[in-house]
Amino acid sequence: MTNVMFLLAALLFALGVLIGSGLHTHAVDRQYRRVAKRVRELRDLEEALAEQDKTLARSNHSRSIYQGRPAGASHAAVGR
Repeated sequence: MTNVMFLLAALLFALGVLIGSGLHTHAVDRQYRRVAKRVRELRDLEEALAEQDKTLARSNHSRSIYQGRPAGASHAAVGR
């Protein structure tokens, strides 16, 4: 009878460990997915900002070219 009780207790303990590890694994997986999603969002943001910076730099360069004065010329020098 005592052996049966120990066996039953060991089986219940093993079942609890298996269920607990499964729940923990699920929680870790969910957390990993959340972090991976945030990393993707941050990379997309970085790419968009880099593209915006490139566009802004091209726009500033084009503006200085099409204003009809050489780079570095002042307004007073152009008016003479």
